[in-house]
Amino acid sequence: VMQRVPRNKVIQHPQEHEAFCAYLRQLRTNYGFTQAKVAQALNLSRPQYSALESGRSMLTFDHLCGLSDFYKLELFELTARRL
Repeated sequence: VMQRVPRNKVIQHPQEHEAFCAYLRQLRTNYGFTQAKVAQALNLSRPQYSALESGRSMLTFDHLCGLSDFYKLELFELTARRL
């Protein structure tokens, strides 16, 4: 029987997670946004978003969907892109 992963949980892969966090940081700076601006779009505080972007907190599916909407990228584009 296959178990479902709750929507607010992610499976942790440290190397991929670190690389993706670096990508998010680069994406934000390329667009010229502050952490506060992205945090506001995700309904997070700036420290909460900073923790996501630095890898201290794990991204959830909801975070990814919010980032996809914010940057106007399809979810697969956001998660498959590399700089």
